[in-house]
Order: sequence, then structure tokens, then C-alpha cells
Amino acid sequence: MRKISILVLLIGLLCQPLLAQDLVEEGDRLARWGAIKEAEASYRKAQQTATGERLKLILFRRLALAEALQNRAGAEAIIEALESSPLDKDARLRILVTRGTLSFYAREYVAAERSFREVEELTKELNGPHASLARFAALSFLYRKKVAETGWPTDEELAREASRICKPLENIPRKELLEPLALVRANNWYKIWVEAYLRKLLKSPEDQEEKLKKLSGFVHFLDAAMLGRFLELKDPEAGSLVIVYPLLMAEGLAESHPAQAAQWISGVTKVLSLGQALADKAQPGQNVRPTGLAYFRARTAEVKGKIQLAQGQKVRALKNYAAAARILKEAELEIPLLSVLLENVAIRLKGTVPAQPEKLEAALDEARRLALKLSRPLEVLVADLLRAKLVQKTGSADEAVKLYEDVVARLEREAPFLSLRSLDFDIIAAAYDPLIRLLSQSGRVEEALQYQQRRVAMNTLSKNSLAKMKSQDPKTQAALTKAATSQKEDQELQAQLEAAQVLNKSDEIANIESKISNNRAEFLQALNDIGKADPDYADAVAIRPTSFARIQSKLPQGALLLQYSLTDTETLIFTATRDNLSIEKVPITRSELAQKIRESRKAITRLSAELESLAELYQLLIAPVESKVMQAEVVILAPTEELYLVPFAALIRTPGAQPEYLVDLKPLATVPGTESILTKAQSSLKEEEGIVIVGDPDGTLPAARIEASEIGSLFRDSKTYIAEQARPELIRQLSPDIKLLHLATHAVINAEDVNSSYLVMAGGEKEGRLTLGEVYGLDLDGLSLVTLSACQTALGQDQPTWTVASLAQAFNLAGAETLIASLWSVSDDSTRKLMVDFYTHLKQGVTKADSLRQAQQEVKSLSRYSHPFYWSGFTVIGDWQ
Repeated sequence: MRKISILVLLIGLLCQPLLAQDLVEEGDRLARWGAIKEAEASYRKAQQTATGERLKLILFRRLALAEALQNRAGAEAIIEALESSPLDKDARLRILVTRGTLSFYAREYVAAERSFREVEELTKELNGPHASLARFAALSFLYRKKVAETGWPTDEELAREASRICKPLENIPRKELLEPLALVRANNWYKIWVEAYLRKLLKSPEDQEEKLKKLSGFVHFLDAAMLGRFLELKDPEAGSLVIVYPLLMAEGLAESHPAQAAQWISGVTKVLSLGQALADKAQPGQNVRPTGLAYFRARTAEVKGKIQLAQGQKVRALKNYAAAARILKEAELEIPLLSVLLENVAIRLKGTVPAQPEKLEAALDEARRLALKLSRPLEVLVADLLRAKLVQKTGSADEAVKLYEDVVARLEREAPFLSLRSLDFDIIAAAYDPLIRLLSQSGRVEEALQYQQRRVAMNTLSKNSLAKMKSQDPKTQAALTKAATSQKEDQELQAQLEAAQVLNKSDEIANIESKISNNRAEFLQALNDIGKADPDYADAVAIRPTSFARIQSKLPQGALLLQYSLTDTETLIFTATRDNLSIEKVPITRSELAQKIRESRKAITRLSAELESLAELYQLLIAPVESKVMQAEVVILAPTEELYLVPFAALIRTPGAQPEYLVDLKPLATVPGTESILTKAQSSLKEEEGIVIVGDPDGTLPAARIEASEIGSLFRDSKTYIAEQARPELIRQLSPDIKLLHLATHAVINAEDVNSSYLVMAGGEKEGRLTLGEVYGLDLDGLSLVTLSACQTALGQDQPTWTVASLAQAFNLAGAETLIASLWSVSDDSTRKLMVDFYTHLKQGVTKADSLRQAQQEVKSLSRYSHPFYWSGFTVIGDWQ
């Protein structure tokens, strides 16, 4: 649920000078106290008789209200009225800030950046409070964007940047009381990216106790300062400054630590009561209900419901959700209301068959109508997805399958135009998992596996950014540019449609809908052009289902494919050879398995002697299909989600002083998607074939220089580039004679935009980056192997589900057949030996998978490196031959 901006505090002050008319003064007073509905009514009455500059000032007041409520359509309608007459630079500035802010809230970051870049330039020409606040907003957004691209800053950098960003606020005279109010806005923008950090931490794989310590420490500094600001302003809306963080804490801890979450929510309730008391005192006898407080009252009721669910109090939880919906309806806050309606139905569908399904049908109808009214296609899909779940519980399985298939088809078709990250849950899992489970239960194993393939592809596709993908082929690049442009235009047209719907402009609505249809047709044509220019590239920009029978026919004799599928009720293991396809079901849920994986990772990375978790994972992931594994010559793993974190080589079959690991049984390889099996394998490596080795480009990996030198000495035709020599141009201009590329450097994964992830090369911060988007466009045809021998090159911090697939896909589409990458920050000395041993075996004609296996066994045999931390971190991704 989106939070309400605190900009209502600034309405009377951002529109100086104040008008003398009673209606406007009344509107100012109501707006200052957060009574948005009443303030809007006052301004509308005042507008009826206003003209010229007076009318313009009233419209700017209404624009601030629209921004405060995140009402983009209403804001655009007001901007249209304002732009009907000439505007000075100050007026243009206010409009740009509003557009940038609302684009940011809508997660349309390209449009937001465009607006705030203009704000940044325009404020260089202007002075005064408006310009100072606008510059502050622009600097806040642009720094938030930087944080998204480079990761969360250190405390020192955060303090330094906060000082720089808040510098414009010093230009606002304290005597006008704008200074403290400007700080409210400062905290509002600061809060936006602080909240992003909190949400990121709440979803992190760390154990709950460590997470709790970080959260508590992060929130602690807010207590005295924010409560002091709240009391100084004596304003109920300012209470959100001391509400939002504890509210996020309570929400994040609701499932894992409900008792502690209840303590946080108790503090929120006290602040809400104090805020309402201040509002009542300011407007005695008028029963003022500030909209901001209404929002937080509803959010508090919702979080209380989550806590009660965690405590098994479903009836009480549903009462709180109903209360949240009622508050939001009264306040006419439709966007958060839509979220609560959908969540309420989702809760009722958990567990046993729901009572009174007809009431759930009615609730879904209401939510769907509201989603259509608000032009929110993603929420329409969620409503239909919940309807499929309702039918699954109360109707026939066949009918449910048809409904799920319809949702999946629409999701795949509309994904390029949807902001999937704007939801508080994983719609991809919610759509595909029950469908896969229903198909497997009815014996339709091949269809179930087909949808699991599409699910993996959808995960990767949803993280790709067309605007960041590059190609050296002019036709492919032109089609990519056209597709990316169509995506941006679709965002703008959707905003225009929303505004036209609010104003009931039927002719304009029809015209915009026609433009949207034509634009999407152009987008699909661009995808078709990409497929024609470079068929392999099409897999990165669209879902192209491949018959599993075709994939199965390409499996080599002796190869066993294990495709995993995680659901909320069980784990499925699809096993396939060239002649057989079957499925095994393991009674462990996604969350239970994820916890065991985290325990195993902790044991490995902390060099623990207690490795029982690795034996447990063997029993769950390998033992159910062990007989088939023992008959295979090579095991091809197709993991998903948290399973990308598992070092399969280190899974323990027989515990003891000398444990037997999976790597001791069979050579292993990972494929990011089963379609990669269709890639034609090269013949074994020849000694005279060339290798390019990059070592320590930025001077932070001294051991990598020794590694590069030792690997280079193994090959007759080797070229080694160290430190300043290792520039990105080496890879961009790689000779077609080169078959091996070894990169002993860092890879920095961007969780917000995977195609902005990059390999660190020489040349500094700007010139020394080779982005994943660029990798797509490289000409690496004929390259047999890329090895990323560095720190945690396979996995990002937040979503390992798609990072491996994205890395492998980028290098594969550029022409490389195989990627070797690490699952955690590896030891320099053991890595050096592992890599030298690996290339020694590879030169002798051994397959890539078996070369890595033998190298791991040799490192493991040394007593100082016998712990899995030292030898099991690397994995072969792609062609294993």
C-alpha cells in the first residue's frame, strides 16, 4: 500500500501570497490539518468566481492536494488548466516537481528523472523558497536513483550526501516558518529511500535475529528527533514522521516476531491518538478527520491484522482488514483501498475451503471494477488470479486450470507494460505455481514442466531493461531502441488515459486508447524484428515456449536433467533423460526449504564444522531421485529461486569424519533454463586454442595477479592483462580466435536493474565498467568459456532467483557457451589452485563439468582446504561438455 505524501503541510505556504477570501483561508486551514476532502471543496467553490492570477494560485493549491494524495490523473487535469495560459518559470518549476514526484510514486523512474533533471537546471536560474524546495526534491530523487544503481551507502557517505542534499533548505528564511516545514518535506523525500532500504532488508535472506538488530539500530536514531519535530509543529500530519518507521518495523516483524511487532504497533497507535487530539483541538466541534491520519489508521489496522494472522487469530485479523477498508472508503483513498480489498480476499482464501464464496466473488467484482476505474491492469490480473484460486478451492480443478492459464497468458503478454515490482508479493509465483501443481496432480507432467520453463523465463524477463540492452548489429539495435521507446510511450499514454477518464472526456479516451493499441502493435512488431535479426536475442525480450519433447530429444545419452519447482505446499523434482520423464514430490514448502538453504550457507561461509544442513539438503533434493542419479553419467541441474544458492557439489550423501559429497559421485552442471540444452556444444578444447586472462583491474585483488600468471603459463597462446592494461575494450574487441576468457575481477550486481550490473575493469568509475546490458551486444561467437573468478559473481544481494539466469543469458546471447561463476566470496589461495587444476584438466580434453569436478576433488583432498567453503563455491552454468 502506498503511503501519503506530507506535502499537505506546505499548501498554504507554497502558494504565497495568501488570498484574503474566506473560502481560500478556510481551505488553507483545512488543508494544513490534513482534511483534504473539505479543503478541496473549499478551493473548488473559491475557483468558481476567481480569474487571472487568483485563479492560478487556487489551482496550484489544488495541485498540491492532488500530489499529496498521489492523484496523478487529477494533477494532470489541473496542470492542463494551468497551461491554458502563459506560465512563468516559477510556475513551470512547481509543475515539474509535481510530475516528477508522481512519476516516482508510480515507479516510472525514467519519466521522474526527466522531470527532476529539468528541475535541477531550472533552479539554477531561480531563487526563493519555491526554488529551494524544488532543488531539494530534485537532489533527493537523483541521489535515490544513484543508491538504486550502486547499492546502499555507508553511514559516512549517507551523512555527507544528506548534508549536500539539504543545503538548499538553508535558503528558506526561518522567520517564515518554512524552515521546519521544509524539513518535513526533507524527511518525506528522505523517507522514500529509507523505506526502500527497510523493505530491502526485511526481504533479505539473513537470519531474523541479525535482521532485527539492524532494523532496531536503524530506527533508533529517529525517536527523539522525529518526536520532537512532531511536537514542535503541533500538527497531526507531521505525526507520520514518527509513524512510518515503526509501522514498517511492525509490518516486517509481523510473521517472524509478532510479539515485538505488537510493541511497535502500540507506539504507532499512541501517536495516532495524539495526532487526532491535536486535530480536534484545532477545529473544535467540527469532527475533522485528517486524510493523512486516516491513511495511517487504516495501515495500522492492516498491520494489526497481519500480526494477528501470525498469532493464529484469523477472525480478529479479518475484522481489522474490514476496519481498514471502511476507513479508506470514508476517506475516499481508492488506491490503498484496492490493495486492502485484494489482500482481504487473499487472506480468506488461505487454508480451508472459504465460507460464503459468493461474498468473495462480490468482493473480487468490487476490486476488479475499482482496478479498471483506476486504470491499474496489474491489479486486474491479481483480482483474476484470486478468482482462479477461489475456483480451485470451491469448484473443479479443470476450470481452475483454464483460469490460471488465462492469467499466465495475459501476464506474459502484458509484462512489458506492467510494473511487477510495485506489488507486495510475487505475482509470478502466485500465477505459475498453482498451475504447475494442478497439472502435475492430474498427471499432465510434460505440461507442468513446460510451465515451469516459462516461469523461469518470466522471472528473467521481468528484470531485463530493453533500454539498457545493446547490440552491435544495426538492425537488432534499431529494433531494441524501437521496443524500448514503445515501452516509454506506453507509460505516458497510460497517464494521459487516466487523466481523460477522470475528466470523462469520451472522445479523448477513445483517441488515447487507439494510440495505446497502435503503440503496442509497434512494440510487438519490434520484438518480431529482433527475432528476425537475431533469433537468439528474442529469448531475452519475450517468452517463447519451447516444446519439452524437442529439448528432451537433445539430451545426450547418459545425461540426467533435474528441474526443480518450489511451491507453498511442496517441492517438485522433474527428472528427464532422453527416453523418460517423471516427477517426484517432496513434502517441504518453499519457505521451509529456504530456511534450510540459509542454514547451510551460513555453515559453509562461517567455516562451521557442523554441516548437518548439507546432509539434510541431500535427503530433500537428491535422495528422492538418487537411483536415477547413480545411473547417470552427468547430472544437469535446473534450479529455481532459492535453489540457486545451493552448492550442490557440497551436498553430503554419507556424513562422518570423511563425508561423501555429491561431487564425489557425478560431474554436475547448472542450466539457467532448459532451453539452453538446445545450444550446440563445441568439440573438446585443443591445446593451441587461445585464452585471454584479465587479472586485478582495479588493484584490489593482488592474489588474482598470481592466478592470472599461473593460468597463462598453461597455454601456448595466452594473453594476460593486469591492472591498467585490463580495460573494457579488450572484451569489446575480442578476437574470434579466442576460445577462453578468464576474468579475475569483481562483478557488481544491481538488484534494481540487472542490466546495469557490471564487471569491474580498469579505467575508473565511468570508463572501467562493462555492464551486463553491453554484454548482450558483444560479439563473442565461438567463445567456449567465460570464467568469472572473483567475489560472489553469481549472486546478487536480494534476488539470486534471476541473477544467475541473467548473467548466463547475457554471455550466452553474446555467443559464449558456458559461464563459470562463484556462489559466495571465495578464498584467494584455494581459488588459485582450483582454477589452475581446472584448466589443466580442460586442456587434456576433459569436459568442463568433469574438469571442475576433478579440480574440486583435488582441492578438497588437501587438509587445509577440505572444508566446502574452499572448493564448492564455483559452478558450471550452460554447456557442460
